Amino acid sequence: MAKRKVLIADDDPVVRLFMRDVFSKIFGFDCDETDSAAKAAEKTAAGGYDLVLLDQHLSDGTLADYCRLLSKGGKGLPVPKWVVSGEKPLDWDEDGMKACGVLGYLVKPCRIDDLREILEKQFPGSIK
Repeated sequence: MAKRKVLIADDDPVVRLFMRDVFSKIFGFDCDETDSAAKAAEKTAAGGYDLVLLDQHLSDGTLADYCRLLSKGGKGLPVPKWVVSGEKPLDWDEDGMKACGVLGYLVKPCRIDDLREILEKQFPGSIK
């Protein structure tokens, strides 16, 4: 079975390092990463990812910018996405996020068990 691949989009290099280590060493994923909303949208649209993890605020834009860019081309929308960020905003656009493929929201700092739980929902029986 081929390894699953995750794209980690966060402007904080320490968070990217943590996520990369957890996803590669604990869950066995191949990992790719970026700090840019535009690059994340480009990579997602290009395909090859089983999951995308996104921060709300990236170096060149926001989660909403990422969704707008992704929606323009229409590619990459079906890829499951989870937001891993600070406190969930009061003006969270649930319908807009679902249209972008965002399935849920984890508040930082998240625990490895929280990540395992979302992976088990997304990929039943295949997470070590």
